[in-house]
Amino acid sequence: MKWIALCVAKLLPLLLLASGSWAQEEGGRLADSLHRLIQQHPQKDTTRALLLAKQSFYSYSIDASAGVREATEALTISDSLHWIKGAAIALQSRGACYWSLSNYKASVDDYLRSIQLYKALGMDNLVAQNLISLGTVSQAIGDISSAKAYYTNGADAFKKIKNYQGFIGALYDLSYAHMSLQQYDTAKSIIEYGIRNALEHRIPREFVSGKINLAELFVTSNQFNFGKALLDSLVNEKFGILEPYRAAFCNDMLSNLLTTQKDYKQALVYRTRAINLYKQIKHYGQINESHLQIGNLYYLLSKKTFIQPEREYYLKKAEKQIYQVIRNGRENTLHELENAYYVLQMVNEARGNFKQAYHYQSLSKQISDSIFSKANQREAVARSVGYVYQRSKDSLAFASQVTQLQLTTYFNKKLVEDYQKRQTILYFLIGAGILLTLMIILLYQRNLSNTQLNNKLTQQSLLQKIQEADFEHKMNELSSRALQTQMNPHFIFNCLNGIRLLIEQNDSSLASTYLIKFSRLIRLILESSSKEFVSITDEIDSLNLYLELEKLRFKEKLSFVMKLDLPNQHDIYLPPMLIQPFVENAIWHGLMPKPNGGNVSIQMKSDPINRILIVKVEDDGIGMKESKSQKKENEARPSRGMSLTSDRLKLLGNKFKRSWSINHSNIEMDAMKSGGTLVTINIPYK
Repeated sequence: MKWIALCVAKLLPLLLLASGSWAQEEGGRLADSLHRLIQQHPQKDTTRALLLAKQSFYSYSIDASAGVREATEALTISDSLHWIKGAAIALQSRGACYWSLSNYKASVDDYLRSIQLYKALGMDNLVAQNLISLGTVSQAIGDISSAKAYYTNGADAFKKIKNYQGFIGALYDLSYAHMSLQQYDTAKSIIEYGIRNALEHRIPREFVSGKINLAELFVTSNQFNFGKALLDSLVNEKFGILEPYRAAFCNDMLSNLLTTQKDYKQALVYRTRAINLYKQIKHYGQINESHLQIGNLYYLLSKKTFIQPEREYYLKKAEKQIYQVIRNGRENTLHELENAYYVLQMVNEARGNFKQAYHYQSLSKQISDSIFSKANQREAVARSVGYVYQRSKDSLAFASQVTQLQLTTYFNKKLVEDYQKRQTILYFLIGAGILLTLMIILLYQRNLSNTQLNNKLTQQSLLQKIQEADFEHKMNELSSRALQTQMNPHFIFNCLNGIRLLIEQNDSSLASTYLIKFSRLIRLILESSSKEFVSITDEIDSLNLYLELEKLRFKEKLSFVMKLDLPNQHDIYLPPMLIQPFVENAIWHGLMPKPNGGNVSIQMKSDPINRILIVKVEDDGIGMKESKSQKKENEARPSRGMSLTSDRLKLLGNKFKRSWSINHSNIEMDAMKSGGTLVTINIPYK
C-alpha cells in the first residue's frame, strides 16, 4: 500500500539531521525571547544580524519561510558591514530553511557559499558541519554519490580537528547513504565502526545513536526480528539530554515495523507514545508526521472490521487526526499536506462519498504538481481526468444515486474532454520533441567545438611547458658558467695571496679589511647566482668590492671611479652578474698590458620613462686595436663573460616577450683617439 511505503521511506531522512533537529526544536522554546530582542534592537549592526541569523536557524522547522526572510536580512546587514562571519552564519541558517522548504538548489548554493567563508576564517568545525548538511541535501534529491562524498569529506574534516562526536555522526550519515542503495553490509560495517569509536572516546550519546542506527538497518533490510529486539531494548534506555527525541524515534520505528506486519493496534500504541514525546520537546514537524501516521493507522483499522459502527468510529478518529495536521497551518510542509489530503481521500472513498473524495484528491494533486517533475505532473493530471468516472464505475453506491441517462451523458462528456486533452498533450509532446532535438543538435555542436578548442589549448600548454623546461635548463647552465667566470681560481688565488702579503708585512688591519671585503664579495656572488633578478644596489656593491680587491693586487697601476645617476635606484632590478664581465674585460685586456696601468670609469644612468639602464665602462688602456694584435698572447685567459651575458639576456627576452636581449647594435665598442675603450650597454630593467 502507498501509505506503508511512505512510512518506511520517511525513516531515512528522520535521523539524518537528528542532532541538528534537536537543537532547532529546543530553539522553538527560545523563539519568542529572540523575537523580543530583535524588536528591541532596530539598529542594523552586527548584534541585530546575529540575532536574526539565530532566529532563522531556530525557525527552519517551525516557519521556514519566515526563517528565509530573517536570514536574508541578516546577510544584507553583514554584507553592508563587511562582516564575513555574520554572512557565513546567515547563509548556513538560510540553507537549512531552504532545505525545509524543499528548495534544494538554493539550499546547496547557500551551504557552498558559507563553506567558502568559513574556510577563509579558518573555522574548520563549521566547514565540516556544512559538508554534512550538503550530504543531507544531496541525499534528499537522490544524488547519493555526491551525498557519500560530502559525508566522507565531513568525517575527515571532523577527525582532523579531533571532533570525534562530529566524526561519529558523519559516519552514521554515511551509513544511511549506503542503506539507501541497499548496501547493507557496508552500512553495517560503518555503523559498527562508529559504535567502537564512541566507546573508545567515551561518548555515550553517539554509542546509543549507533545502536538506534543499527536497529533501523535491521528493519530496512527486512531483518525484523533483530530490529524489533534491539528497538525493544532501546525504548527504555537513558538517552541523557536527548532522551525524549531518541525515545520517540525508537517508538516511531517500532510503530512502522508493526505497521508493515499489519499489527495496527500495537503500532498505534507506539505511535501515541512517540507523539507525546515529540510534544514535550515541541518538535512540530514530527508532531504533524505522527498525526498523519496515527490517522493512517485508524484508516487501516477501519478496513479490518466489517462492523459498520466500529468502522465509522475508526474513520472519524482518522479524520480528527488529519484535521489536526491541516489546522497547524504554518508548521505544515507541502509533503505533509499532500499526504493529509491523500488520507482524507481514502477515508471518504471508504464511506462511499466520492464527491468529497474527488475534492481531496484534487487538492493533493495541486500540491503534488508543485513538488514532482513534469513527468510526474502529467501522470497526476491523467489520474485526475480519469478519476471521477473510474471511481463511479466501480462504485454501486454512486450508480444508485443517478439515472442511467445522467450517467451516459456524464461519460460522453468525459470522453470528449479526455479526447481533447489527449490531443493537447500530443501537440505539446510533438513540439517538445522538436525543441529537444534542436537543443541536442546545438549542444552536440557546442561540445564538439569545445573539445577541439580544449585539444588545441592542451597542445599549446604542452608546448609551453616544453619551452619553459628548455629555458630553465639553458638558464641554469648559463648561470653556472657565469658564476664560474666570476669566481675563477686566478682571481681567488690573487686575492688571497695579496691578503697573505699584507699579513707578512704586519699590516693586520688592512689585511682584515680586505679579508672582510673578499668574504662579502663571495657571499654576494653566491646569493645572486640563485636569483633571476637582483637589485641594482647589490650589483653596485659587487662591482665596488671586485674593483677594490683588484686594486689590492695592482696597487697604483689601477684606479677607478664610479658615477651614478639613478633617481629611482630602489626600483631597478636586473639579472645578476651582467656588468662585471665588461669591467673585468677592461682591466685584463685594456689596463694590464699597459706598463703603468690606468683608470677605469663606470657610469650608470637610468631612464625611468623607457625603463632602460645605460651603463658606460671606459678605460684608458691600450685600446681595441692593440688588444686584438696581442690576442695570441692572451689566449691563456680568454674572456667569456660578455658572450655568456648576451646569451642569458636573449633567453630572458624570449621568455618575457620583452627586449631583454643585448644586440650588437646595443653594445658599442669604439677605439678612442687617446687610447682606451668605451663600452656602452643599454639594459632594460624590471
